[in-house]
Amino acid sequence: MLKIIVAMDHYRGIGIKNHLPWSNKEDLKEFKRITLGHSVIMGRKTLDSIGKALPGRVNYVLSHQSSLSYENITMVHDIDSFFSMKKNSPDIVYVIGGASLYERALKYVDELIISEVEGEYSCDTFFPNFSETEFQLVSQMQYIGFIQKRYERSIQ
Repeated sequence: MLKIIVAMDHYRGIGIKNHLPWSNKEDLKEFKRITLGHSVIMGRKTLDSIGKALPGRVNYVLSHQSSLSYENITMVHDIDSFFSMKKNSPDIVYVIGGASLYERALKYVDELIISEVEGEYSCDTFFPNFSETEFQLVSQMQYIGFIQKRYERSIQ
């Protein structure tokens, strides 16, 4: 099963110069709670911004390079094959960024978990638009500094 998890501002901004433009400990705690014990897939630039594999998770990294100097990661070179294989798997894989990986993942994922961070930030990277006819809002919860919205793929 594939899911997207992302934090963004009101204008869909998700980053600037390969970093988060805000600091929200509550959102990071929620990210960890949701993803711990599962798999995550990220692009190489996202891995570079984090600086290491996320502990307690299977870490997949999309890259055209043959190897990276990080421990505890599994390289993915063909993202469409990976998504096709994991889409109907009982394992949960969270897509955690960046923008181009989110865009490629949208046609495969079953759920979007979006933290809408309060405030406006200077961003150079944005979450792609998605169709609210393809994804339906099923819940939202207010936290300190953000609202977490969950969308599920509509049955078609």
